[in-house]
Amino acid sequence: MKDFRAQLAAGLKGEDLVKAWLRHDGHLVVSDFGAMKPYLGPRVYGPSDMIIQPDLLAIKEEDTPPKFWVEVKSKSVFSWHRITAKWTTGVDVSKYDQYLEIINQTGWDVLIVFLHFDERSARYGDAPWPCPTGLFWQWLDKLETQENHRWGNMVYWAHDTLNKDASIEGLIRIKQEQDEEDRAALVTERTPAQPLAGPQLDLW
Repeated sequence: MKDFRAQLAAGLKGEDLVKAWLRHDGHLVVSDFGAMKPYLGPRVYGPSDMIIQPDLLAIKEEDTPPKFWVEVKSKSVFSWHRITAKWTTGVDVSKYDQYLEIINQTGWDVLIVFLHFDERSARYGDAPWPCPTGLFWQWLDKLETQENHRWGNMVYWAHDTLNKDASIEGLIRIKQEQDEEDRAALVTERTPAQPLAGPQLDLW
């Protein structure tokens, strides 16, 4: 359970960074779908079935598409795939299939966002370190046709099929700036209303 809690905390931190990235780009972000059941995760419930739901919903009416799901994957390093000689990253196949199904059910595409934090790991001794780091993204309908390989219960894509949009340091700066703006907005909301000018009547 301790390892799971650590993974959950890391995932939530990654979601916060991606929310900041989306908000910085002008999107309205709906989140915390699974807040009441943190170990179950968000779900979409149909008349007779249940689908695993991506982490976030982003809305920006003037964009194409104006509304889309966002799934965030926080990882330490890319995996080095020796056969194709590529840095790769991936998701669990069962969840991948669920995300494809949610596109079919809702008509909204899914943006997969990978956050890679570290340049090196002792796991792949013969890999050409350092590996890429930062925020990488791609639409799921494109990833469906660009799989690099599958291994076990995972599906992987090469990093050059993904778009890099920000460094981890840049995301942290954006998040810090938004935290300050959110705190300022909260203080403004809590500021007591000023009394009206003019004579005050004693009604008691």
